[in-house]
Amino acid sequence: MATANISACHAAVCAEYAIKINPHVSDVLEKTTDTKCVTLELRGNHRLSCVQRLDNRDVLALSKCLRSSTCVTGLDVSYNNITDEGVGHLADLLQCNSTLLSLRLSGNKIGNTGAMHLASMLQATQSVIAFAIALKSNRTLRSVDISRPLLFSHQEEWAVHFSEMLLLNSSLVELHLGKTGMTDTGMERLTEGLRLNRSLRYLDLRCNRVTRDGVRHLAETLKQNPTLEVIDLSSNRIEDEGAVYLSEAVAWPGCVLRDNTSDTATDHADNPVSGSPPHDEESPEPHTD
Repeated sequence: MATANISACHAAVCAEYAIKINPHVSDVLEKTTDTKCVTLELRGNHRLSCVQRLDNRDVLALSKCLRSSTCVTGLDVSYNNITDEGVGHLADLLQCNSTLLSLRLSGNKIGNTGAMHLASMLQATQSVIAFAIALKSNRTLRSVDISRPLLFSHQEEWAVHFSEMLLLNSSLVELHLGKTGMTDTGMERLTEGLRLNRSLRYLDLRCNRVTRDGVRHLAETLKQNPTLEVIDLSSNRIEDEGAVYLSEAVAWPGCVLRDNTSDTATDHADNPVSGSPPHDEESPEPHTD
């Protein structure tokens, strides 16, 4: 499908499913003129103008018209009003679209069900995302960003599903789990899958609630994982003991984690050593319109 036809296809899908056309989506699609390697920028927190944020119905329309697209390789729907239902539509899209390489979902209202949709999709297919990673000939998705979702469960079931995904998925290179509220329990569960994963290179765990105990699990995993190169643990609570665990892992034979704080590989600068709550980054705009 040429990009010139995406706008018309979107309008037709909206008419078929009685979906009111979102002017933000319509405007972006109308301005999309390239014929290949297109990224649709549909962020809900546009810095220069006020836009109508996407909801689940908007995502349904998008997923329908992008199913046969061979030119759209990136989709950024960060900071919208997308919930588990919308993530389900995106998971359906990814199962039948092999050209989409980049998907950004950070700042949406994704709960446990949405996380399960993503994890299940990644187990069944080899298709999700890349940030600053050269496109490979296999044309599969390489990076997932679900930073700052709304995960209400204190049991961190989502971490279990992502752990299972890491056991089975062999194409994912980047995984962004910043601001997910991850605790030591979630870290322990995640590392179970990470230990045997051989594709992931970059793991973003910034701004969570991980302490030295969680880092201990991570450090033991790093001693057995020969592929993970970069970990961002900034704004956690790892303290001096956690830093020692990481340093020991970095020195372990076979560990390829880059010991370079400027590259955030083992960046402890933003990790409090006194047990005080971590400072957070500048908060994005609220979800409400």
